Amino acid sequence: MQEEDLESFLKEHGIDAEIVKLESKVRTVKQAAKALGIGPEFIIKTIMFVDAEGEPLLAIVPGNRRVDLNKLSKLAGSEVRLAKPAEVESHSGYPAGGLPPIGHKKPIRTYIDPEVLEKREVYGGGGSDQSLLRISPEDIKRVQNAEVAPITTSE
Repeated sequence: MQEEDLESFLKEHGIDAEIVKLESKVRTVKQAAKALGIGPEFIIKTIMFVDAEGEPLLAIVPGNRRVDLNKLSKLAGSEVRLAKPAEVESHSGYPAGGLPPIGHKKPIRTYIDPEVLEKREVYGGGGSDQSLLRISPEDIKRVQNAEVAPITTSE
């Protein structure tokens, strides 16, 4: 899947969001924030994990925070591990470096940290490492049927 697939998903679901194309590749929150001229707290990370049965799940957290594996494992009901790049692409249709928070090839169980919902709009993966998706966190929550839970470390 590519940016065009994400664009189609947005239109089909009537989501007021925008795919922002960048001049260069962004691989980190810091690079994304710099490319947009905004603070890292407005960048979200969509990270795929895999549970003990091999089922994928997504954790959506602020860009300046880290996922707490213990909290996520408790919510998932089993130990979870970070998905390998091939698993991310297999389950979502997108490469790990451009994983958007919505619009995957099949539904994926999703957890969103409440801190993300404090923002009116955020920027996350846009389908490639040269694009970002500007979207309302409430739209992410609704479309993904995401469970809101504190899933970041207190560091």
